[in-house]
Amino acid sequence: MEGPSSFHRALTIAETGEKDVVWLIGLSVDLFDETLSNPVWKEFFCHSNLTLNGDMGGLGSDNESFSNPTHSDWRLFTLVPGKWEIRLPDGFGVPIRSDMAVDNFTMALNQNPKSVPREIRMKSTLHYERGTHRPMESLFQRGVTVYQQHQETEEPEICEVPTQTHEGEACAISQPDDQLGDTPSLFARLGLAGQGDLAPHPGETCCVVDASEGGVLQQFGQDHTIHWMVPLGRHVYRSEITKQLKLPATTTAHYITGHVHPTGEWVKLVNLTTGETVVTIESKDFDDRWGVKRMTEYVSEEGILIHEDHRYELVTQYMNPTDKPVDVMAILYLYLLEPGDAAHSELALK
Repeated sequence: MEGPSSFHRALTIAETGEKDVVWLIGLSVDLFDETLSNPVWKEFFCHSNLTLNGDMGGLGSDNESFSNPTHSDWRLFTLVPGKWEIRLPDGFGVPIRSDMAVDNFTMALNQNPKSVPREIRMKSTLHYERGTHRPMESLFQRGVTVYQQHQETEEPEICEVPTQTHEGEACAISQPDDQLGDTPSLFARLGLAGQGDLAPHPGETCCVVDASEGGVLQQFGQDHTIHWMVPLGRHVYRSEITKQLKLPATTTAHYITGHVHPTGEWVKLVNLTTGETVVTIESKDFDDRWGVKRMTEYVSEEGILIHEDHRYELVTQYMNPTDKPVDVMAILYLYLLEPGDAAHSELALK
């Protein structure tokens, strides 16, 4: 899945020379024709990533700027098909320095090539508040992804850091630390409607068909891919994602959404320690064309408890009604409360 793209680099929010705290509370995108006057239907949207810019010290510099260090990732916000806007719950935000530069990467995609060619432009809007407006509670983002053992006739080349020319270019990026789960990834073939047994890797039903070289990421090793092919019928795929969460402490999740490709039905976070489903994010495709029409979201001021000492699993289900395999992936985006801190009065710049 790749189409025309653009970067807007080194954007800053600072309005004065004084450095203070800015709270990022959301990102939205709108599509227009080339004149920017007529809206265009969002089926042509692929993704938009807001990331920290690396030229000012990047991730480490921003996290260490605060008297109570934060735990942000490079990615601040990711918009995907069916989820064209993220708004964090009232009173919550991702803190950054006002002089910290950010980059915005956007990509268009025409998944229905028989439609009339269009010239489009995207307008991204970053929503934020100054820390002086009111007390805010600090969130940090984690993106976790399903991975699967894959079939490959030749040994694949691992995509090492960085996978692309920029952190914001791909849906998921390669990272240097091992993030494989202690349990092997699993999948089940359920047919068109029935139930089936989970098939562990390796085994008789071992290995999905790899969809691209870019799906082989360093943190999961050369035997796994995050981008695979789903044949006809309903299939469930699952992976342990405890190491991907990189939790600094037990915390709460206050905003969650996900990303799946067309024919995806849902992606859910499961607590392996208790066996309980933490959250399910559902996907709805267009009825008359190829593409994701809607991704649901979880938004809560109260939040869902995420335990540092528990193990977690990501599960996704696809139903392919076509006579050809389709390429898929599954990602969950969580916004978690910074441990130990929260009010703006406690979050000061060094």
